[in-house]
Amino acid sequence: MTELATASGLSRSFVTRVEAGEGNPSLESLEKLANALGVSVVSLMAGGSGPLPSRSGSHAPGRIDIVRRRREDMRGWRTNEHLQLGFLRPGAQAPLEIALEAGTSDPDQPVLLEDHGGDEFGIVLDGSYELLTADGRQQVLEEGDTIRISGQVLHQVRPFGDRPSRILWVVSPPE
Repeated sequence: MTELATASGLSRSFVTRVEAGEGNPSLESLEKLANALGVSVVSLMAGGSGPLPSRSGSHAPGRIDIVRRRREDMRGWRTNEHLQLGFLRPGAQAPLEIALEAGTSDPDQPVLLEDHGGDEFGIVLDGSYELLTADGRQQVLEEGDTIRISGQVLHQVRPFGDRPSRILWVVSPPE
């Protein structure tokens, strides 16, 4: 709600009331909300997510799925003392697995090398991660570093260092 309120220039409490169906927004407020969401006012009022009219008058058909932050039950969070892993993609059959992993270094964690079939891309959001591979390579990834791993490479990526770490993963489906 805060992001939508900021993007639309409307107050958070107003946006919350409108979403709950308790407000009576003006056309000007609806236009601000629709623009912030990237949809037309008609789509907004219909509850859909249709496209804004384009200058060319045409658009590619497509689908937009959103998982709201408050719907953690849809994300499949797995957690233990040192690690949280949550899938951020909506739906059961998504073409990409997108996960946010957050954790701290665990010196007792065994090295468990794995592959995923599909290629992986990651970006370290906070802290550091250690990459270990079956051929003995070991790299430390720092905040802001990105990594692409071929789906056939046996590897493990785990939090490294003395501060909490977060990494965003995108895993493509196996070929």
